[in-house]
Amino acid sequence: MIKGKALKVADEDFPKSMSWDNAMAAVASLGDGKWRLPTMEELRAIYQQLYVQDEGSFATAAYYTGVEVTAANAWAMNFEMGNVYNCFKGNTLKVRVVRDN
Repeated sequence: MIKGKALKVADEDFPKSMSWDNAMAAVASLGDGKWRLPTMEELRAIYQQLYVQDEGSFATAAYYTGVEVTAANAWAMNFEMGNVYNCFKGNTLKVRVVRDN
């Protein structure tokens, strides 16, 4: 749970890193329509409130958001340095889903 937000963060990453399109398809296959990739603001909060505090067993790796920049790129965040960047959707990154409470 993220302070100041009614947001539930999944307990674990998806089992493997994946491209953005595959991540979006995997989220859709969860079937309940409630889980999704986080927004950039939500991913920043997850980084600051969970990862930096060593909670939630996050990898020191890059994570996708659900926010497209262009048809070929999406926003991502590198948890090692806390950097936000415009990432090619074909890159394989970590995925952690969220849902509204």
